[in-house]
Order: sequence, then structure tokens, then C-alpha cells
Amino acid sequence: MSSSHVLVLGSGVIGLHTARALIHAGKTVTIRASSSPLLSDKIENASVGAGGLWMPIFAKDPRITRWATTTLNYYLEVNQATPNSAVEIGEATLTGSDQT
Repeated sequence: MSSSHVLVLGSGVIGLHTARALIHAGKTVTIRASSSPLLSDKIENASVGAGGLWMPIFAKDPRITRWATTTLNYYLEVNQATPNSAVEIGEATLTGSDQT
């Protein structure tokens, strides 16, 4: 049974991004959270300044590659389609003895 009204718990990075994706999918969304990420005098989580990092990873499960590609394409689309988007595309290099 599908519902057109969805409850998202939490207003952190994951909660807000989930709510945004659901709204774009045509759902009505209610967000319930203990605090708002917009209240600068009551910062209780890292979401006000948190960011995300996408990078290709090595995994033997072919679903991981599909998920990573879908995520990358979504971020690229948001970055190109939305002026002043919160998505910023950049390059990074990982170093360390465990990197192959």
C-alpha cells in the first residue's frame, strides 16, 4: 500500500534530503524533529554546516556500483539544474597506505 503523505523523522542532512526527494516524487511530507536546523542559537547537530562526500568505492556487489552511479548522476543533475544549489562538485584525492 503506498501513501501520498510521508512522515520524515529528523531535520538533519539525511532527513531534509529525504524530505526533498519525496516532495520531488510527488509526496506530501511532514518533518518531525526535536529542533530546527535553522535556529542558530540552538545547534544540536552538525547539519547546519555538514556536508556530504560522494566517491566511487570498490565493492564486489554490483548493486553498489549502480547505487553510486545513480547518486552521482543525481548530484550532477541538481548541481546543473538548480542555481545556488547546495551541491558543489569538486575533486579530491585520497592518500594513505590502505588505498589501492
